[in-house]
Amino acid sequence: MLHFKSHIQCILFSVLILASINSKAASCCAGGGGQSICILSSEQKYQFGMASSYREIAGHFDPYGNYSASGSGNSTSTLTTVFGGAYRIGEDWQFALNLPFVNNQKEFSNIKSSASGLGDPTIEGRFLLWEDLNFLTYRPALTFYGGISLPFGKSIYTSKEASEVDVTGDGYSTMHVGANAAKLFRPVNFVIDASYYYPMSKNVSEMHGSPVDSYTIRAGNKFQIVESATYLFSEKLSSGIGFKQAWQFESTVNNSAVAGSASRIVSNIVSLNYFHDLSTSFSFSYETPAVFEQYLANQPQSQTISLAISYGGL
Repeated sequence: MLHFKSHIQCILFSVLILASINSKAASCCAGGGGQSICILSSEQKYQFGMASSYREIAGHFDPYGNYSASGSGNSTSTLTTVFGGAYRIGEDWQFALNLPFVNNQKEFSNIKSSASGLGDPTIEGRFLLWEDLNFLTYRPALTFYGGISLPFGKSIYTSKEASEVDVTGDGYSTMHVGANAAKLFRPVNFVIDASYYYPMSKNVSEMHGSPVDSYTIRAGNKFQIVESATYLFSEKLSSGIGFKQAWQFESTVNNSAVAGSASRIVSNIVSLNYFHDLSTSFSFSYETPAVFEQYLANQPQSQTISLAISYGGL
């Protein structure tokens, strides 16, 4: 039973974190950072995983929530594949690394372009304070985590394409901290995950490879929370629903706030999870703002389909 509970939590965490990675990899200047796609259960010593997500953008919402469709002959889509690994150090600590690869496809006035490249990798550490124990009815498993994404991907500052199709990263580092609480009231597993992102300042002296007057920019801090519930059909199959809310505060240029740069989004996630055995698991998820469109500002209208595969060892 303990193996089963831990593995279900691991699958669900991966699916929900995948949603955070999707929104970050598909947009620049987001200040989104990222989280590990590999999270060890209490019995695992290591884990390797791969998470692929496809995101299609139909239009954008302005800072006031007004929607503008992309129009005929215009489209944007992104395929992000993240390779990750996690390793346990001691009983309560684990460390992980994400390495994303991004492929962008754009069509503007019926002219198509595409580009691929390395995104911004993420390093993360996690500390398990409490485990989910059956005899403690109302105490959840509680984990704290923190990490940083590094600006290895091509950004709008170094892009040579006017369409920015080759942009795969933010162009600056982003630190993040968070907490995750999970409790199994069989057959339903409840999870809440809250995270805070702090982008680092960047001195800009060029845009699209051309010199500009130097200035300092910092994307706004971001707060994100994801609530979810997963129903356990059997020891191999589960399905869940989650809600994600994210707020990004105003960016600054030379320490002055940029009006209209704040953003917000509320979206819902459905997932299907299957694990072949205690080592190998598969997760499928779909994310859309759908009925929450009225909460979007400075965000695209998009649909995201994700598939995650992980393998872990004792």
